[in-house]
Amino acid sequence: MTLQWTDDPQAEAQLSALGVAWTRSDVRFAEVDLKMSLENNARLDKPLCDETALEYACAMETGAKFPAVVLRRNGSGLYRVLSGNHRLGGVELLIDGGSLSKDETTLTHAYIVSTDDPMIIELLTRAANRWQGRRQGKSEALEHARWMMKKYNMTVQELSKHFFLSVKWLKERFKAEELRANLQAANVPTSNLNDAQIAKIGQLGFNQRLQARVAAVAQEYKLKGDEVRNLVDKVRQASQDGEQAGMAAIKELEVAYRATKVKAPEGTAAARRPVRARFMTHLVGFHNFLQCGNNGRPFGDLDGLQIAGKHDRHEAHEIWKQLKKSLDTLFQNAHKADGNK
Repeated sequence: MTLQWTDDPQAEAQLSALGVAWTRSDVRFAEVDLKMSLENNARLDKPLCDETALEYACAMETGAKFPAVVLRRNGSGLYRVLSGNHRLGGVELLIDGGSLSKDETTLTHAYIVSTDDPMIIELLTRAANRWQGRRQGKSEALEHARWMMKKYNMTVQELSKHFFLSVKWLKERFKAEELRANLQAANVPTSNLNDAQIAKIGQLGFNQRLQARVAAVAQEYKLKGDEVRNLVDKVRQASQDGEQAGMAAIKELEVAYRATKVKAPEGTAAARRPVRARFMTHLVGFHNFLQCGNNGRPFGDLDGLQIAGKHDRHEAHEIWKQLKKSLDTLFQNAHKADGNK
């Protein structure tokens, strides 16, 4: 059988963007150092996915065309793979299975890169999987981008171009990582918070005490994304009246989280009281709404609740009277029961 290789416009564009000189040449498979190529840190997990290599081998066997691989000759005279480990993994499976001969197999028109710049070499191996082969996910690409920034001082703009990640997204993630490190240094755990939640909490950077307290509450009660956004927005609004007002808003919201998110251990008396749980959830939720529902502040009048006009006020007042009567009856009966004990 004969392997089918095609041009790779994306590889050519990336090489040109980096100013890397390259040529096209036929290379014998036996001249490629596969073992060394798999030690290039291009993958954060397994350097070679067996399923992908097998999938490629089956496709090659049926005559499918694959983009030419990108190679660079190393000090030993053999070639190192910069892009194409899984493609060559598929070729190796065909050789092992007897469909191809190692000595006679040729990689037609492979891209041969001419550079000794360690940053360029490492960037090509780490970024290639964003534009070819088994694609990197965003989280894996972020890890590679972070490494290149740390080791070679690459800018966010450069990383964005080579890893196909937006500048805004990268900045948010790097800022979130810095804040996470600061919180952990202040003994505030963040294991339950993802980068997006940490980035939102970062909006409270004008006051580190509020920031740390919000992070601690979000961590303790395992708040979801929309809950973290709501908490931060309300604290920001309330803190316009000072840090104490911001802390008060956090405390009010924490009461609701405690009532709705802290589950009693199974088998305990509390766990066997689902009606109590529903009652407390509604009661605390209503109280929290009145105290913090006005952009982090308490409502001061009915206008703030959008109760406008005589009819609205009468309707709301009637419901309040019925609610008050029901609650008064419950607590009066409770007091009588306590007095009889």
